[in-house]
Amino acid sequence: MTSEPDYAPALEQALRRALDHLGKAKDGPVGATATLAELRARHHRPLAEDGMVPAQVIEELVRDVEGGIVNSTCGRFFGWVIGGTLPAAIAADWLTSA
Repeated sequence: MTSEPDYAPALEQALRRALDHLGKAKDGPVGATATLAELRARHHRPLAEDGMVPAQVIEELVRDVEGGIVNSTCGRFFGWVIGGTLPAAIAADWLTSA
């Protein structure tokens, strides 16, 4: 008998990191601060043979994209419309992903 996966740690980690990002959005740079070469170098490494703890995957993803995210969640961004960042819109997106 296999046990059900525990989704809580990874989703809680994603929630904490998403709230942190949104909380800093109005004060951070709008454009990317890392170069494409820097971002590629962070991601260019071998994959783990045995997988990873899901919350660690989220943490490494957040770390490795630092400076490469376009801050489109605040009123200072005048680029393109890619979706809502209202609480209901984010929650609906999460529900769809789950």
